[in-house]
Amino acid sequence: MCRGSGFLTDLATWNQGWDDLRGVDYLSIVGNLMGSGSLGGVSDGLVSVTSASGGSFPGVTDDRTRVVPYCHTTGIGGALLNCPAGAFGIANVNSSTHLTWQIIDPFLRGDPSWRNYGTSLDRDPVLSRAGGLFFLLGDEQGRTYTGSSQVWFTPTTGQAIAMVKADAGIAYHDLLPIGSGTATVRFTTGDFGASATVIAGATVVNRSKLGPQMALVAPATNHLSGLSRTSRMLVSIYGTGLTDPGQFSAPGLPLPSTLGGTTLNLSGQPVGIIYASPTQINAVLPDNVPPYGLLNLTRSAGSHSLGIVFQESQPSLFTANGRGTGALAAQKADYSALSTSNPARPDEVIIIYGTGLGVNSSRVVATIAGQRALVHYAGPAPGFAGLDQFNIQVPATAPEGDAIAVQIDVNGRSTNIGTVPVRH
Repeated sequence: MCRGSGFLTDLATWNQGWDDLRGVDYLSIVGNLMGSGSLGGVSDGLVSVTSASGGSFPGVTDDRTRVVPYCHTTGIGGALLNCPAGAFGIANVNSSTHLTWQIIDPFLRGDPSWRNYGTSLDRDPVLSRAGGLFFLLGDEQGRTYTGSSQVWFTPTTGQAIAMVKADAGIAYHDLLPIGSGTATVRFTTGDFGASATVIAGATVVNRSKLGPQMALVAPATNHLSGLSRTSRMLVSIYGTGLTDPGQFSAPGLPLPSTLGGTTLNLSGQPVGIIYASPTQINAVLPDNVPPYGLLNLTRSAGSHSLGIVFQESQPSLFTANGRGTGALAAQKADYSALSTSNPARPDEVIIIYGTGLGVNSSRVVATIAGQRALVHYAGPAPGFAGLDQFNIQVPATAPEGDAIAVQIDVNGRSTNIGTVPVRH
């Protein structure tokens, strides 16, 4: 658990380069008793406030991190922790008045009074203005360089700050000014710089590498509710140096697993590629996926692997704006596009398109304006790899409007909310 360790780095990057807590309600309780002068309140004597904070998880509100005036353990002095005698230990919960208990107990009971104890991330003088950074640089095959002589971070406006070299080529710093900058690694042959961003109240891991690098595997709908994916899903892979220069399209079905000089596989299974360019690849994941798999990209300029967690289903709907919001990509039964001039009618069956049903979509529930809608079909769209379609009957009592909300639940997982026009 030491700062800059390979264990912490892997823990923070296991799912698509992140520790994915989106959709999970949690708390982070941080002690800030240690430090003095300009560095007052920076740690609990062992763990920095930035590394213990939950601020790095997208979509998690600031108040989920609670800062309390405690030490790592009950005050014992000594060279390791140097907690002052009589200090309260953050985990030494020995009474109902201990702040840790006063936060955790109501939180677990669903009582919002836990917000009355401790200080939130945005109100803490350290967490509101500083963050931590782990930085690693890999070669063209993704192997981490370990022979650097120096590593430093230079804010966009500010002076260079030396980072501490730790395990296996990892460099870190707990207290960097928030904002963008450049992390630089010095070798005997020269310097290598990579863009990095420091987030307030968080420690983030930046894994940069030479050659191709995948940054994100997203549903092709561009609706990102989490980082898990599913079988037979149409995805967009974003990154840099992914293919040879140019744009490449598959000639037809069956889809090739090599296009534009790039080959994709998921834990040894070929991945069909629809479109490929240096910054984006559109592909269809295999029918049979493991609970956790490695997406492997290989080309002449190098290779990259990205770990992905897979669920039974991860449904997502296509929308007209391509961002997963607003009007749905939907048709009437005669395949004419739904629009305000061609709206859906009560009791009419409409077709909605998405992806992420998986191969076992036995429990499909649809709602229109909050009313249960009969699902006539939910499965692959004929002739389109990775595309799913839902044939849904508009309830007889559905309200009128240009933007009536539609949502679909598959095996307990909900899609984004889109809209369709309805007229009586």
